[in-house]
Amino acid sequence: AALDHFGCQPAEALFVGDNPEPDYHGPRAVGIPALLVDPDRRHLDVPDEHVVSSVLDLEALLSVRG
Repeated sequence: AALDHFGCQPAEALFVGDNPEPDYHGPRAVGIPALLVDPDRRHLDVPDEHVVSSVLDLEALLSVRG
């Protein structure tokens, strides 16, 4: 519903959350890129490049990705 509201395709969005199933694996299953906030690196099934330690890291990460 959110993608439709904003007229976005799944690949144009980014889902960020701290619960691996609904916030990482769920969005990725439908084509939405996702990042997992995991400061203690407890969820080793998520690749390192898809993990951030804090939401405060997002601004710098997104500015590098463009």
